[in-house]
Amino acid sequence: MWKWRTSPYGYNWNTPTPQNTNIAINLNGGIWMLTTTDGNGCIITRTVDVPAPALPTVTLGFISPLCYGQPNGSAWMTPTGNSPFTYNWAPNSLTTQTITGIVSSVYSGTVTDMYGCKAFGVVNVTQPNKLIITGGGPDTICYGRFIQIFAAAGGGTTPYTYNWTTPGSVITSTLGGPHTVTPNISSTYTVMVTDANGCLNGPIDVIVYVKPQLTGLGFSVTKCAKDSVVLTPAITSIGNGGPYTFNWQPGNQSTSSIMVAATYSANTPNMYTVTISDGCTIPGGTAEFTVRVNPLPVASFSSSPRKGCMPWTVQFQAISDSSQSDTYVWNFGEGSEANGNDPFQNIRYGVDGNYPVSLQVTNQYGCKSDTSYLNYVEVWPLPIANFDAIPQTVTLLDPTVTFTNLSIGAVSYYWEFSDYTSKVNSSTVVDPVHTYEYLGMYPAWLVATNM
Repeated sequence: MWKWRTSPYGYNWNTPTPQNTNIAINLNGGIWMLTTTDGNGCIITRTVDVPAPALPTVTLGFISPLCYGQPNGSAWMTPTGNSPFTYNWAPNSLTTQTITGIVSSVYSGTVTDMYGCKAFGVVNVTQPNKLIITGGGPDTICYGRFIQIFAAAGGGTTPYTYNWTTPGSVITSTLGGPHTVTPNISSTYTVMVTDANGCLNGPIDVIVYVKPQLTGLGFSVTKCAKDSVVLTPAITSIGNGGPYTFNWQPGNQSTSSIMVAATYSANTPNMYTVTISDGCTIPGGTAEFTVRVNPLPVASFSSSPRKGCMPWTVQFQAISDSSQSDTYVWNFGEGSEANGNDPFQNIRYGVDGNYPVSLQVTNQYGCKSDTSYLNYVEVWPLPIANFDAIPQTVTLLDPTVTFTNLSIGAVSYYWEFSDYTSKVNSSTVVDPVHTYEYLGMYPAWLVATNM
């Protein structure tokens, strides 16, 4: 035991920062040495063992936000050491052990124990990748065709659920597609994706453009029998724009237009249908044509008689199978014509020759028929009868007379000799010979005929 005898006393602690008081402060745990000097310069050294408490530790944990960018994550500190503890978070300066409603980021946490000792930790609060959705299209289809639409999701948390809104329906599926659709007009299909955490993305639009229908238009027409008519469909809605192919029935022709001859059948029109195809649109277009056919009149006539000597009159009669409303156009070949509804015509031919005759008949429907004949009327010239008798004076000794025919334009002849007592008083030979038996004056006659 010792006692200081002489003051003043001096003190010196071996702390990192020298302290010169009899009490040392702010000491860490460990062995510290105090050197004391009295007024006589006597020195005494003593040590003191300052016990050190265990340092705190801290572990940081977290729960990620459910969806990308959402503020619903959480983080916490789990300390060890001498409680009670206090907490401090950065960068949001919160002081609770657990923080909630946070976004993805890097957070630091500091825990302080009862002795003021601190522990520090850092946590990186992660988050799911951003939920994305992509869709196919836009696509263009022909009218009547189908197409498969689809969407694909990425990011977020699998599995995904797709909700399609289509015209008139809703499709919920775990598959993005393909879904087969057959729109008749351009349509928009909307799709939204939901992941396992309920995160949403969308909606996005998948657009399907539909080309117009392919339609054709025919027509009705009225024709006379045997007339030709060209049938060409009007394409009233173009489909995919072609090129187009055609199929005509009846006839199985493949041209864009056809020419047909009108065929008359009582009360039954001629019907034609063409199917138009552009190679894509379903169904193709059709066009119907109705050809109503009116009958032709009968163009025929009779005459009585049609051969004779000039001047010669011929009576013509038109022969028709239709009504009295027929009209006639005559050409008689000698320079005259006749028009009207009268089927009878009397024509006088004053000059010899052969004459063509034609007739055109128009019925109540305006349909016409023609007929014509060459050399139909034959008018003969009048023959010239002439002869010579040699001799013109005879005797009973030699009473024979020779007749020489000098006629022109005749083909047959009839002679009379006025010899009524003779058994042979007439002849048809060209140049007859006659013998007179009695005295007298005998006139001789010749009739020359050219037919």
